[in-house]
Amino acid sequence: MVIGDLRQLPRHYLSLGKFVLGNAKIVLDFVDVESKQDGESTCNFIFQTIRKFNFETKILSITTDNCAAMVCAMNNLILKMKDEYNVSIIHIRCAAHILNLIVGILYHSEKLKVSICFVRDTCKLVRSSSKNVLKLKNYAPANGEKDHKW
Repeated sequence: MVIGDLRQLPRHYLSLGKFVLGNAKIVLDFVDVESKQDGESTCNFIFQTIRKFNFETKILSITTDNCAAMVCAMNNLILKMKDEYNVSIIHIRCAAHILNLIVGILYHSEKLKVSICFVRDTCKLVRSSSKNVLKLKNYAPANGEKDHKW
């Protein structure tokens, strides 16, 4: 089960979806979120949808983004499912979202920007003339380096 927040819509919706049935992926439900979006409300919406489709004992994991409300909702849902159905659910945080956050933080790091610029400028310098490329090709084997495509 993948859970996402569709904030670009005029109202807030919770997409409960991509349930795999054979070769087909189907969206389970769209929940119109009229109340405030906090961990408890989101947990209740997810729990109601799980019960609506009788998936209480059929869920292994749920993948979400990393917003605080969703993390809180999943912590509450894990406890609720354990208490009511003795079922353990694994909360998987979206790897793409995590990588995006890491790249965003690193991109704004001044030290990293300087390092990236240095590497980029060095590559431009080496590739700017065949003489530089030849020097680099001769340098690598002489110093025990493996041959690379330059």
